Amino acid sequence: DILFNNAAISWGIRPEKMTIEEWDNFIAVDLTSCFLCAKACYPEMVKAGGGKIVNIGSAITKKGMGKLVHYAAAKGGMDHMTQSLACAWGKDNIQVNAILPGLVHSEMMPCFGPKKANPVDFIVKKTPVGRYAMPDDFEGLSVLLASEASSFITGSIITADGGMTLGI
Repeated sequence: DILFNNAAISWGIRPEKMTIEEWDNFIAVDLTSCFLCAKACYPEMVKAGGGKIVNIGSAITKKGMGKLVHYAAAKGGMDHMTQSLACAWGKDNIQVNAILPGLVHSEMMPCFGPKKANPVDFIVKKTPVGRYAMPDDFEGLSVLLASEASSFITGSIITADGGMTLGI
């Protein structure tokens, strides 16, 4: 059994302008929903003799971004939830790991960066591989973490950002 947690919403908002309702919504979607899915899958994984949980976090947890405090907090929580669930459920042969993408071509392209500059271009220029990721850049790592080949990998937080966090 495999659970692939990839829930997220985000947009740039200065923390002092964020309402508590907005904060709660970000945390509910980006973190709480993933916990609830893992919790719901746990009994079935135990019955099956084990399972794999792959959480999609964010490389933003490695670097602060002022207009993404909510997103960084939720995804940072995902990192710690990944490791805590790996500790709690390892005895049940359930491996829990996380992939931390950098900038990925999606509807959630960032809305932050230097004024009067395209933020995507700014990040790409600072990324060693010189481009942003496409969703299929994570297929191999996802397949590995969902397979028996990763039976001794649990609690791992794997940054897959093309070196973005090295350059920013």
